[in-house]
Amino acid sequence: MISSYLPSAVKQAENNAILRGDTAFSMIETAARALLDYIVKENLDCRRVFILAGCGNNGSDGLVLGRLLGELGIQTDVFRVNGSKYSHENTVLANSVPLLPRFPASLSGYTLIIDCLYGIGFHGQPTKEDIDLINAVNQSSATVLSVDVPSGVNAADGSYDLAIRADRTCAMNCLKPAHLIYPGAEICGKVTLLDCAIPLPDRSETQSLSLSDLKFLPKRARRSNKGSYGRIAVVAGSKGMAGASYLSAKAALYSGAGLVEIFCPEENRIILQTLLPEAVLRVYTDATDLEELSSAVSQCDVMVLGPGLGKSRLSKNIVYRLLSDLSIPAVVDADGLNLCVGTSLLEEYKGELIVTPHPGEGARLLGCTVREVTDRILNSARTLSQRLCCTVLLKDAHTLICSKDRLNVNLSGNDGMATAGSGDVLTGIIAALLAQGLSAHDAAATAAYIHGLAGDLGAKKHGKRSLTASRITEYIEEVFKSADQPILTSSIEEM
Repeated sequence: MISSYLPSAVKQAENNAILRGDTAFSMIETAARALLDYIVKENLDCRRVFILAGCGNNGSDGLVLGRLLGELGIQTDVFRVNGSKYSHENTVLANSVPLLPRFPASLSGYTLIIDCLYGIGFHGQPTKEDIDLINAVNQSSATVLSVDVPSGVNAADGSYDLAIRADRTCAMNCLKPAHLIYPGAEICGKVTLLDCAIPLPDRSETQSLSLSDLKFLPKRARRSNKGSYGRIAVVAGSKGMAGASYLSAKAALYSGAGLVEIFCPEENRIILQTLLPEAVLRVYTDATDLEELSSAVSQCDVMVLGPGLGKSRLSKNIVYRLLSDLSIPAVVDADGLNLCVGTSLLEEYKGELIVTPHPGEGARLLGCTVREVTDRILNSARTLSQRLCCTVLLKDAHTLICSKDRLNVNLSGNDGMATAGSGDVLTGIIAALLAQGLSAHDAAATAAYIHGLAGDLGAKKHGKRSLTASRITEYIEEVFKSADQPILTSSIEEM
């Protein structure tokens, strides 16, 4: 598990360290020396260094680092911004290093710029004076190293209006959400975690799965049957969209589901029976009694609703009927979400619910623009989760999984997965893990991670440009094989 901590938790950890006998000055010195060690180890070009220091203790780190670089004989210029609210430590440490009287007219002569302007407590917009400094740094050709987070980025959620675009970022003592959540994650460059020896809380507010977490997948019992691993209803795929139901159902089977039933139009019967004979097919027409359809779906343990369903009157009636009648755990995606816009179907669903919108679908549900969703994607995910009272998986380069009191950021996957049908595969994996007993949040977070790993394996073999949803599906089994225990073992001990 990879943990990241909110600025408030970091501040509390620092206060606790002071109560145990540390001082703010000693912590700043430790941080600056860790930065110096990093610069030396990475062999950064230090022919001429410029440090942009702010008014707080992020700026204090820069002041001490300037002193340390100077002691090594490295030509280092330090500019401390003008301000009325310098921290006490910043005021004292400003006397330990020569400071430039004004910001340089040009940064073209510097090989390394170290950004210590704002700390992790920053939020909102840069000051009018600082905007010019940020723009000057962004226009420079020097390598830019940001300390903790690029200045201008909200460390708590990764949002920003104007910020320094770093080539490298040193996360001090722990990762912050901004290192993982877009758009801030995109301008951090290469992120390196530096140990500052400050103890952190056991549990963080934001978590990301790693390979070691796959050992917690549900175990399969030797004495079991298909009913032991869940029965899934995939209500998906309108006429001409059989691929959506095929991909979702196949992904569910590849993820360990015991039985998958596909509910689809009569027109899709032959192709689905040919492509996926393991699935049970239940077809419907315009004349089908939707009460009977709802009753059949209710016999399943989990429902997938929406991939490729279309927006016809029949599809709308199916969505309304199933979400009104049922209470089984449900994964709603794509047209299942679009058909709920302007209704209270999702808010009033009686069962455990996971919704999996991409930013466009999220914008429709929230009644805002796609840009508003992507610029403040964590806020968007939280708002959706609170409004719908469910687990939200909001797709992004680093997908967010948000529920009442939990947040996961998925770090697996690649841009080759931005291809038609990829989301259908994800819904199938989520449903399979739900059917095997994982909670809604854990099923969504684990499925996103497995989905991304399968995509990474597929991209390694075929390249990102040639990655398709079908190819992603084929690599699901490789992920599960790597997670499971060796299979050729005997239950009988040899004497």
